[in-house]
Amino acid sequence: MQNKGFIRLFAILLTLVSIYQLSFTFVTRKIEKQAKEFAKGDMQKEYHYLDSLGSEVVYNLGIIDFTYKKCKALEINMGLDLKGGMNVVLEVSVPDIVNALSNFSKDPTFLKAMDLAKNKMKDSQEDFITLFGKSFEQVDPGARLAAVFNTIELKEKISYNSTNNEVLKVIRSEAEGAISNSFNVLRTRIDRFGVAQPNIQQLGLKSAGRILVELPGVKDRERVRKLLQGTANLEFWETYDFQQIYGAFTQANQVIKDFNTATENGVGLDTTKTASDTTVNKAANDLEALKAKMASEGKKDDVNAKDRAKEYPLFSVLNPNFTQDGQVGSGPVVGYALAKDTAQVNKYLNMPQVRSVLPRELKLGWTVKPYDKAGQVYQLIALKVTTRNGVAPLDGSVITDARADFGQGRATAEVEMAMNGEGANTWARLTKENIGHSIAIVLDGYVYSFPNVQGEITGGRSQITGNFTVEEAKDLANVLKSGKMPAPAYIVNEDIVGPSLGKEAINSGFGSFAIAFILVLVYMVFYYGVTAGLVADIALIVNLFFLMGVLASFTAVLTLPGIAGIVLTLGMAVDANVIIYERIREELAAGKGMKVAISEGYSNAFSAIFDGNFTTMLTGIILFMFGSGPIRGFATTLMIGIATSFFTGVFVSRLIYEWLLSKDYKLSFDTKITHNFLRNPKWDFIGTRKTVYWAIGIYLMICLVSVVFKGFDKGIDFTGGRNYVIRFEKAVTVQEVQASLKNAFEGAMPDAKTFGSDNQIKVGTNYKINEVGKDIDDIVETKLFEGVKQFLPATTTFESFKNNNIMSSSMVGPTIADDIKKQAFWAVLFSLIGISLYIFLRFRNWRFSVGALASLVHDTLFVIGLYSLLSNIMPFSMQIDQSFIAAILTVIGYSINDTVIIYDRIRERMGLFPKKDLEENMNKALNQTLGRTLNTALTTLLVLLAILLFGGEVIRGFVFALFIGILIGTFSSVYVATPVSYDLIKKYLAKQDKA
Repeated sequence: MQNKGFIRLFAILLTLVSIYQLSFTFVTRKIEKQAKEFAKGDMQKEYHYLDSLGSEVVYNLGIIDFTYKKCKALEINMGLDLKGGMNVVLEVSVPDIVNALSNFSKDPTFLKAMDLAKNKMKDSQEDFITLFGKSFEQVDPGARLAAVFNTIELKEKISYNSTNNEVLKVIRSEAEGAISNSFNVLRTRIDRFGVAQPNIQQLGLKSAGRILVELPGVKDRERVRKLLQGTANLEFWETYDFQQIYGAFTQANQVIKDFNTATENGVGLDTTKTASDTTVNKAANDLEALKAKMASEGKKDDVNAKDRAKEYPLFSVLNPNFTQDGQVGSGPVVGYALAKDTAQVNKYLNMPQVRSVLPRELKLGWTVKPYDKAGQVYQLIALKVTTRNGVAPLDGSVITDARADFGQGRATAEVEMAMNGEGANTWARLTKENIGHSIAIVLDGYVYSFPNVQGEITGGRSQITGNFTVEEAKDLANVLKSGKMPAPAYIVNEDIVGPSLGKEAINSGFGSFAIAFILVLVYMVFYYGVTAGLVADIALIVNLFFLMGVLASFTAVLTLPGIAGIVLTLGMAVDANVIIYERIREELAAGKGMKVAISEGYSNAFSAIFDGNFTTMLTGIILFMFGSGPIRGFATTLMIGIATSFFTGVFVSRLIYEWLLSKDYKLSFDTKITHNFLRNPKWDFIGTRKTVYWAIGIYLMICLVSVVFKGFDKGIDFTGGRNYVIRFEKAVTVQEVQASLKNAFEGAMPDAKTFGSDNQIKVGTNYKINEVGKDIDDIVETKLFEGVKQFLPATTTFESFKNNNIMSSSMVGPTIADDIKKQAFWAVLFSLIGISLYIFLRFRNWRFSVGALASLVHDTLFVIGLYSLLSNIMPFSMQIDQSFIAAILTVIGYSINDTVIIYDRIRERMGLFPKKDLEENMNKALNQTLGRTLNTALTTLLVLLAILLFGGEVIRGFVFALFIGILIGTFSSVYVATPVSYDLIKKYLAKQDKA
């Protein structure tokens, strides 16, 4: 063995590095165990215990000290699927940035180009600014962007003579700056949020505006959504008194009534026209009747709801601010509406005819918190526009400090604000001019409070009140202090895993890992005997140790697919030992001595092991490049596992055998049971190839029929939508839940499936997936609650449903889904091309490449077809999603590993016996490698079977694809790759003979 000293030194250094890196994980686990024992179940107490140790030295190596916080940063992190939390992809609205850079231009060409670019975004991989430039040229080829963007703010960068390309470069630069600023604002907010080990990073091109946020352990999803999506656009507005404008709202009611009547009669009204004088006069006459009716109603419940809605369409959904005796109320409150009616009120008040009867200076805003204790009623506030450009007279740019205040004797928290000099002066003027009136404090379009001004306020200090909880006040102060977002950021992809589901995933994940590991160790001893089996097992244990050490050094995040990657690596790690052992057995059968057999066995097996590992590594690289989130975690562990497996299987095990030989140990590579197993098989694989071709063809035709008429169960990764895993106290039937959900979702057919146990359902829906906004998640989850509440205890509230019954949720927006589909296509294509190219370069014969490609295409189509055939039949998810694509790519890597080893033996035999018949050489090579093929397949399938049975519901579909793929990949390496190559080479040789 050459370079024995270097290999031994490298192994020792890698061992020391692994011990060092893993030691931080052991230290933090020990401290966290002590914290749990100290807290005795009190989570707050446990948090404070760990927080107090944050800057304390807890690990001393003599030459360097480590605090608990530093140890946490260096430990192996658990992914969100293992310990619960939120994984969110935010998309900063680049169209809003471009709009703001134009100073909200009303230029028709600009507006048409913006709309066109937004539509193109749905089906394009190009960023918005590129699409906007093309759309602007398309709308008006001669138009100049400089005419739109030559604003006061950009006059130093854009002149009137700037070309369109120059303007687009400036827009891109400004947008990237705004996105970077958004990233910094979000990072500041998250750092102040108080979650342990958050992760925030920009994804892809900066101009795309996508930001990944991972928050382990968080439980309050609504709080996080508000924190991340809020722009922190703070405004101070003067207000109308409702007594000043109540007549206009009565006129608006009459306009809506006339419109509805005309629509019912089939006449139709032009909603772009303003209200007529007749309508206005009629509304004024009806005002007294309305006031009298409301006064006489008392509780207002004795009139028929339909008649009221017909006569007073606006006031049937917006209860006007009248006193009990029918008098118009004072203050800025226009009226009160149920949460479910606010959208209808907005629709009414945004009708052009309605806007024409309302004051031009009127701006309306809903309160951020409900008015009633039940949390159902919101107030509509009348804001007054007093500036020429329509913006608030004072905004959040003047805020220099903000903090939550919880003064004694106060029932709720509030937020104290401090302003700079300019803000203080404006605030003093505003309060002086509005004594006796309200000033509304508005954040991101919602009214937080509208205090009545008692006198002039100097010094630039103010408060925001509004029945805030301590957490809400802290978050509001955090948002204000972190700064304003340059543009709105919307959640386009979201995964939430509850802590209980995460704990179950840990138990099932590590349980399956332990079972699989023991199975592999036992099998190696059973098949190759005690000594050889234990050497392989030691190499396997050392491989696992190195793998975890390297993962720790990269501060990698361990996810459930990552654990699956480690377990699969164990199965594949055995492959190197199997190849070597089968070679050694062949050399021993040829009459060579043990020392020579071991030396030549390792030497002859090296090229096959290297080729197989290289092609699988290539698959891992492609997975890492095109995957995201958990798929990248799987790819990372797979690639590191391949590297450590190669080192331990080829070099560490060799060092052990060198030591055993030096001690004259009696070695054996089989047992009495396995001694003659597959010793000299003589199966005619090539001769039966045509029968196999027909069988494959028939199966693929059946799959094609299934794909055409049945299709696939596509996951939200490819279609866009939301998934929720809901746990009930008792068993429920899918059909009943689905029927109830259909009614709640207004006819939109949600998908419901049993997820694991019969009291757990996975619900999928694309309801409102094309809409963006901070309230969309609440709307969808409200519908979900309405659909399943009949299966929940009567005391279950909406909040308890979200916190206790929704075990996990995920959302993929349509643009993200489109990107995932394209990435999946390119990932599979590049892996096929890359592997085929490598086979060509390695074997210098394109016919081997075609055979390998045919085998890989067969494996891919076989698994895809099976998922169509078995969708909605198997008791677990058979969805086509990102995990399925990862499984396909892994199968491709594994299958080519098998194929390469067979090809390597064919090449060897053709070199040793060039005069023998091609069919004989290929059949002999297939039979000689059959022991290795079956042994490797069996160990890997044993591992996957353990994960399939014990690994938990989350990855069961993923592992099933791997199980079937590896089973079929083993088959295709023998019955597709080699026979196809044989037919092509035979055809070539026949032509040569004729020539």
